Amino acid sequence: MKIVEKKDSLSSVEDYFNFITPDSTVHYLTWTTTFDIKGNQTSRVQQIYDRDEKTEYLTIYTDKGLEKTSTVKTNGKVKFETTNYYDKDNRLIKSIYQEQDYKTESYYFYNELNLESKSITTTFKKGKNPETETFISTYEFYTDK
Repeated sequence: MKIVEKKDSLSSVEDYFNFITPDSTVHYLTWTTTFDIKGNQTSRVQQIYDRDEKTEYLTIYTDKGLEKTSTVKTNGKVKFETTNYYDKDNRLIKSIYQEQDYKTESYYFYNELNLESKSITTTFKKGKNPETETFISTYEFYTDK
């Protein structure tokens, strides 16, 4: 792998890589990371180019550095997307994953110790009734007393 170019600024870092695979095809990998005024990462875009397609990965972060959305595109068409929602304590409370004909919605619940106690996931598939699953988390605590 050969680094072609790297650019830094106060608000972003861009990396460009160029590499040749064993089958002699040329591939490019680029990514750009952006930051807010406080230096917190706000987004990351990765792009992979090869002879046949371009794949893009776009991630947006909350002001606390948590993944808010993640999108994957191939040749400009969205393959899948994830959106996460957090409560005031930065705990994941809802996550939505979506493809063209498939979607899941997950809700997360926490106990008084801030540990995940339960999650409920509903799956939606084109042409089928939604299916819901509930997962109960169990914890074992050990003490040396």
